[in-house]
Amino acid sequence: MLACGLCPAVPAAAAAVTLNTPPVPATPAVFTLGSLKSSTYVIHRGRKTWAQFTMDVRVHSQNEIPVTITGIGRSGAGLKLLSPEKRDPYVLEPGQSVRFSLKYEITSCNAVQQGDWPIPIRVRTDDGESIAYASLLLSKIAPKYRVNAPWQAALAEQACTAR
Repeated sequence: MLACGLCPAVPAAAAAVTLNTPPVPATPAVFTLGSLKSSTYVIHRGRKTWAQFTMDVRVHSQNEIPVTITGIGRSGAGLKLLSPEKRDPYVLEPGQSVRFSLKYEITSCNAVQQGDWPIPIRVRTDDGESIAYASLLLSKIAPKYRVNAPWQAALAEQACTAR
């Protein structure tokens, strides 16, 4: 999927933006995302059970200038990002790709957003720091689960069903 949107300071009227709503785009930064592999698992300790998933994603720069990626991912309804939200800065040249592994704990199977939930990519350019949002559909997961579904919905369904 193709995504764009770098976000400068948010106006006061937009201060009530939720985690599920990207800020209003300004200076464009463009990335495509591809899913490389994913795994879901359930951890049992006594009476406590945790469902988690990990997804490897390829971030490809469609930008005409180098951009520095300083973080990727976010927590949201039903999902707690365990890694890598923040990371050492990585300079991505035009046309280059980099791989990230996103690990989530599912805090509530029923609360996970079912629609498009773009992945935020925190970037720094000469113009300053901003966030670009990129959508991702999963097309390669176990056959009994949904395909071509928003990434978080498909992986949460797979992990929650295994509980």
